[in-house]
Amino acid sequence: TIPRISSYDNKSRDKWKNTDIIITGGATDTGGSGVAEIRYYYDSDSTNTYDDWTTGKGTQSVSGTWTAERNQMVSFIAIDYAGNVSTPQPVGYVKIDKTQPKVESISNPKDGAVTIAPLKVTLKGSEQGNVQSGISKWQYKKGNGNWTNLPNSASTTYEDTYNDTTELSTYYYRLCDIAGNC
Repeated sequence: TIPRISSYDNKSRDKWKNTDIIITGGATDTGGSGVAEIRYYYDSDSTNTYDDWTTGKGTQSVSGTWTAERNQMVSFIAIDYAGNVSTPQPVGYVKIDKTQPKVESISNPKDGAVTIAPLKVTLKGSEQGNVQSGISKWQYKKGNGNWTNLPNSASTTYEDTYNDTTELSTYYYRLCDIAGNC
């Protein structure tokens, strides 16, 4: 009788995160020999080799923290002491992006000179790193104020228009990705 993966959890739950992700898996063996090990593998592993999680003899559950950036489907298998191998159990995608996007340029035609509103500013940026979750938004803040989302700004290039005619202020911009890096 083959063992089976009885429980699993992927703390990223197929959503982009900018933190370490904990993956857990549990197995049972009704055949009697007991669970010898639980292994995992990635969908992109062209060799189809299973990576052994250090489970300890007879361990029926594992937990691991994944820190590297990745966007890969993970599956578990269980092996019992008789050598039977379970059916692979997909755990879901692990999506980790810890790299901040980069603001490459801010084109301000007046560059600090007093002007009459409206004033248009062109923002350009890009995603960085080997694993990229994608651009989610541009944000701005006035002076020491709070960050405010710019509407419909999920793009590497965005044009913002100031209509504030009441005071001279410094505005700051930042670019954020889907994983929450800004």
